Amino acid sequence: MPEACWCEEQETGNKMKTVILGGTVYDGSGGPPVEQDILVENGRILDVGRFSYIEDAVRINAAGKAVTPGFIDAHRHGDFAVFTDKGLGEAELAQGITTMLVGNCGMSAAPTGRAFRKQWYDFLEPCLGKPPGTEGWDTFPQYLDQLEKTDLPLNVGALVGLGSVKTAVKGFSPEKWTEEEMKAGQKLVTEALEAGAWGISCGIMYVPECYWSSKEYIELLRPAAVYKRPLCCHLRGEGDGLEAAVEETAGIALEAGLALHISHFKVTGRKNWKKTLPRVIEKIRRYREEGQDITVDFYPYTGGSTTLLTLVPPCCQEGDMRAVLNRLSAKEGVRRLRKELLKDHPGWENMVKAIGWERVIISSVVTEKNREAQGLTLPQICERYGDEDEAASMARLLVEEEGKAGIIVMSMDPEDVETAAKLPYGSVISDALYGAPDFPHPRLYGAFARVWSEYVMKQGILSPQEAVYKMSGLPAGRFGLEDRGLIQKGRRADINVFDPERFCDTATFTCPVRLAEGMDTVLIDGQAVWENSRWTGRRQANALRAGKG
Repeated sequence: MPEACWCEEQETGNKMKTVILGGTVYDGSGGPPVEQDILVENGRILDVGRFSYIEDAVRINAAGKAVTPGFIDAHRHGDFAVFTDKGLGEAELAQGITTMLVGNCGMSAAPTGRAFRKQWYDFLEPCLGKPPGTEGWDTFPQYLDQLEKTDLPLNVGALVGLGSVKTAVKGFSPEKWTEEEMKAGQKLVTEALEAGAWGISCGIMYVPECYWSSKEYIELLRPAAVYKRPLCCHLRGEGDGLEAAVEETAGIALEAGLALHISHFKVTGRKNWKKTLPRVIEKIRRYREEGQDITVDFYPYTGGSTTLLTLVPPCCQEGDMRAVLNRLSAKEGVRRLRKELLKDHPGWENMVKAIGWERVIISSVVTEKNREAQGLTLPQICERYGDEDEAASMARLLVEEEGKAGIIVMSMDPEDVETAAKLPYGSVISDALYGAPDFPHPRLYGAFARVWSEYVMKQGILSPQEAVYKMSGLPAGRFGLEDRGLIQKGRRADINVFDPERFCDTATFTCPVRLAEGMDTVLIDGQAVWENSRWTGRRQANALRAGKG
């Protein structure tokens, strides 16, 4: 049979054996590579070793190639894209991503309350993109049910977001939870975990979660401890407030009886570069020595991505979206915004003050009139559109785009990013957003390939086995994906084959819509979904649900 010939497998499905021959196998455990063969049958790894001849098998010649588990991106904001994006799969598989988790930063597509659903989905749109043409999902189980009915190009699991829980119960209200509301919120969290959520996410920096106290978080999360799934936190502050934010979330997780996973671990703000992160890492080291289960993740870029609305101080975001935009459309609202952006706000990170307007880039808009603003900084937009100042530009864009504007913030130092990358308990993520198809952050197309090409091959910051572990075995262990993440007998056959010298990212901040290069073959459950450096177009992957305990 010819090497890498998939025609017979396509006809016979998963029953056809596949043998990957002579590759340098990085098994995902972090151990040294070994030249081995891998035998696959019925979607699983049947054996690993040396096979002189396998009858009736598709043969993949992996000599001179790296062979790894399929990569796991535990932080992608593809909650809506799995239903709406016909091209979903190409950008992911080109990087070797075979499994992704959605629902991060408190921003899950479900549960939602019908009274506040449109407001919540409008708030999510710059990150998640447009919702599918349905009414949405009242409950998290309904979302998972629809996911299972969808043809998927890669495996997809979901976290339940506490921002979604909050708006489902009481909208964007800054008021404290009543006893009745707390019981309703606890029920939604428990229902999601029972249905198969892989964890709980929170976005403490964002409305409406920024109004909560630690006590309210702990109370809401108490029933979740029995499920033994992690709490994934977008911290309240990632700049001046990073240390206090880590203390806050570590305390919440400890009191609630949950493992803590800190999302996109970094430090922002020029005055914090090279200073704050080592101190915070030492604090985490002490927590871990004392027995607290804490891990982190990171992405390999010095710029992050979020919504323009997140730069507006909470005191200017009172009420629903319509009320916020009405105030910003008036001169008095713009004056107040300008004034508040000059201040420090306890419990909220003022990104504009921390990094400056010149580091804020508009990445997505929904109206044609502002299309030329994409890719420009706020000072450039102010000059081009003749606004009074950057605060006026921000207010105008938010009003004209109905709050649905996305941004890239160049907020980090390369040395700090490398420091986070080296942490033995830190996994790789993309934090990819799907709300800016024309001008996304390059991490959507390149994060995992960039770790390999930049941090392994060019700079030697990570060894190959360390990088593979951070992209497979580590996230699999953190989230309990017991069937995936390792090349091991009995595991699901999610496997990548690539030339280590050629595998690289090509997406940049100026040209972000460019696929990674050098990925030769990707198998999901033993079937080729990426072959000869191209997506096969297959959508036969799995909606993944976690089990209790």
